[in-house]
Amino acid sequence: HNGLVAAAYMQKSGLNVAVFENREIIGGAAVTEEIFPGFKFSRCSYVLSLLRPQIIKDLELKKHGLKVYIRDPSSYTPVLKEYSNGVPKSLMLGRDEAENARQIAQFSKRDAEVFHKYEAFLAEIVEAIDPLYDCQALDVDALSNGIISGVWKNYPSLCALIQADGWFESDVLKATLATDAVIGTTTSPYLPGNGYILLHHVMGEVDGIKGAWGYAEGGMGAVSAAIGRSAESYGTSIFTNSGVKEITVDPTSQKANGIVLETGEEISANVVLSNATPHVTYNKLLPDGILSEEDVKITKGFDYTSPVAKINVAINQLPNFTATPNTRDNQPGPQHRGTIHLNCEDPKLIHDAYLDVMKGEISTRPVIEMCIPSSIDPTVAYNGGHVVSLFTQYVPYEINGSSEWTNAARDSYAKAVFQNIDEYAPNFSKSVLGYEVLAPPDLERIFGLTGGNIFHGTLAPDQLYFNRLPTCRNKPIKGLFICGSGSHPGGGVSGAPGRLAALNAISYLR
Repeated sequence: HNGLVAAAYMQKSGLNVAVFENREIIGGAAVTEEIFPGFKFSRCSYVLSLLRPQIIKDLELKKHGLKVYIRDPSSYTPVLKEYSNGVPKSLMLGRDEAENARQIAQFSKRDAEVFHKYEAFLAEIVEAIDPLYDCQALDVDALSNGIISGVWKNYPSLCALIQADGWFESDVLKATLATDAVIGTTTSPYLPGNGYILLHHVMGEVDGIKGAWGYAEGGMGAVSAAIGRSAESYGTSIFTNSGVKEITVDPTSQKANGIVLETGEEISANVVLSNATPHVTYNKLLPDGILSEEDVKITKGFDYTSPVAKINVAINQLPNFTATPNTRDNQPGPQHRGTIHLNCEDPKLIHDAYLDVMKGEISTRPVIEMCIPSSIDPTVAYNGGHVVSLFTQYVPYEINGSSEWTNAARDSYAKAVFQNIDEYAPNFSKSVLGYEVLAPPDLERIFGLTGGNIFHGTLAPDQLYFNRLPTCRNKPIKGLFICGSGSHPGGGVSGAPGRLAALNAISYLR
């Protein structure tokens, strides 16, 4: 999607822009695909919040068809009876502050009293960091000046938000919140450095409601389609099934001057923007020997490890959670609308799953985030059927360090995940009509995500802001800009890297 954002801004400024997409559909990881007849899946990315309001406004995305269903409640964590004195319980969180307090009080009255303070603290940090999403990455000197200094002073306490008992005593609440601090990243709630990942997932908004998440009507491909229509309305040319095999560089000026398609066709350009990962851009598409040894070292040192396997599932009936049974008419309830956190009764469960993958093994009790967009969006499944997104971790890129993800391995993992879900909703496995498992190598092969990393590179403190690989001009090749999530401000369907790269390219050409 970032490449489409960049194209729209550049074409809108008066430039002549062409987009070349490797796959048959546009959008990169933000796509909708009908994997099984009658079921339309957000095949990779699956929820929306981070898309910048400025981009929605500038590119008139609502005019071009963008519609988002806000999720409320936003979070549901069923608790197995062995973690709740023999009686299944659940924790449901949303926008109603009083209801949040009532829900949390089931597990800790103290936590219920301080939760609003925690949210206020997060909001304060988000307010400080949010403008960075719309501005070019700062240089190192900026750390000692202005607003960034204040944020950085708070960083140690931010890193400890989930780990410390100073905020909360309820394991269920801590584990539920911890999922946003580890999602898509090979880390544990008990390790430092995951505070920004948490912020990254609470700093969005939908229709002006801060912190809200939603489902795009028609799936995430509808987001990319709206951006694509906007770009085309300004005159952008978009070509699908047009993979790029090389970025050409003038050997004298060291300036990018075009691309070569997989078909051999050569296309000249004054600037080239790459929405591929930095690894693909710098180490696969550029001519050999064009980068300095220092730049090669930097690009190859970027961390792309990923613990994620995405499972897309078609079902014929809603999960019937023991902790919150379905109504007699089997219509979606509040427990189905938001993110459903499974195996999240205790932060230790998340940590144990992390320890499994550090040994090269698939987690025996993976962290499972279940979303059912058809519970709100009627356009993605036939009447009575539902689409389910299972974002799971932790899994290795190679099983036990050497074994590939065979079809048998994928099926075995899916069935293990389904069995885990059955512990919470006993009807789940029986409701499955079909499924697709996307292990890290699949995410890399299909969507070009190096290492299967959904963020185009880990969102770690040493890979953020000025340490993120550059959108800025002349680094390291003149006229070449990274416009994907491998550049500042990082991953997620925000459009921000695309917009910033476009502004840099426009400035460069002028």
